[in-house]
Amino acid sequence: MSGNVRMGRSFVYPLAQLVLERLTEGVPGDNEPTCSDGLVVGSLRRGAASVGDIELVIAAIDGPSAAVDASLLPPARDLFGENVRLEGRVRNLARLERTIEYWVRERWLWRDPAAQGERLIRLRCQDARAIPIELHIAFPSNFGNLCAIFTGDRDFSTMLVKKRQWGGLMPDDMEQDGGFLYKLALDFRDRNLVECPTEVQFFEAIGVPFVDPHSRYKANALGLARDLGRHRVAA
Repeated sequence: MSGNVRMGRSFVYPLAQLVLERLTEGVPGDNEPTCSDGLVVGSLRRGAASVGDIELVIAAIDGPSAAVDASLLPPARDLFGENVRLEGRVRNLARLERTIEYWVRERWLWRDPAAQGERLIRLRCQDARAIPIELHIAFPSNFGNLCAIFTGDRDFSTMLVKKRQWGGLMPDDMEQDGGFLYKLALDFRDRNLVECPTEVQFFEAIGVPFVDPHSRYKANALGLARDLGRHRVAA
């Protein structure tokens, strides 16, 4: 985030791990974890020496499986509302909400209601000059996708979802849409969900070698795209 005071990695990274731990473990004493997985992403994961915010990805809700089309899920804006379908799929979200509210009441976190997006919660932490925290909410089946995309950097992530015919890394018969990866039918009129619970599975699904987070920059993405282009010509 621009305009924020940048702080050293040695201070912010342990804090990010603490925020992740507290949000995933749930309300103290409840013994109910709020998610199946979580990861610190963004510039912290890429090894930046100083950062202006904390980014986290949390797999906080169940599903969808390959047998359930994502379009059947409730709209993201309804996930925290009362009239939510597929009750079992939002049970963990309710736990996450309770956990966030607990730490808000404890005056350790506060949230910015005006800055909420679809499947995004923006918080600030009292422990570090109110450093902004972006919490990206994933399904277990697209946790790997979102970890790859939100690790960045921005140029690398753009190349991940850009079609190969336009110079990107995404196969032309696949697409990343609404946070999920799909395989398109031969006639491009239908598509099937591709589950990527891990980042390695996401890279494998799109046919790109796994790239260490510290090397995820535009120049490396362009090099991968050139290699893929040469393979296409040779084939």
